[in-house]
Amino acid sequence: ARFTKVVIPGQTLRVDMWRNGNRIHFETVVVENGTAAIAGAYVDLNAIKTGIIQNKVTASTLKSDAVFEYINDQIKVQPDQAKSVNGIFLVKITKDGEIVKEWTMDLKS
Repeated sequence: ARFTKVVIPGQTLRVDMWRNGNRIHFETVVVENGTAAIAGAYVDLNAIKTGIIQNKVTASTLKSDAVFEYINDQIKVQPDQAKSVNGIFLVKITKDGEIVKEWTMDLKS
C-alpha cells in the first residue's frame, strides 16, 4: 500500500474493496474530489471459508436476537434510509469465546 495524496481533515474517505482469487484489493478514495489517497493495498487470504455456519445454540436462548429483529423491522419500515448506509455488516455473537451466531446485515442492495 502507498499513500498517493494528502487528505485534509474533514474530508470523507471511501474504501473500495474487490476480490481477485485469494487476494482482496483496497483503495481509499477522497469522496469530495475522487482522488485515491491510498492505492495498491491488498491482503492475501490463506484459507477462505464458504458456506453457512450452523448455530451452536438455539435462537431463543440468545438475548441479542431481539436487537437484530428490531433492526430488521426498521429496515422494512424505512428501506430507503437503510439503503443509504450503503454497507454490509457481519456481526458475530460469541458465548464462552466461541461464535454461536452470525448476523449479516446487507444495507447495500
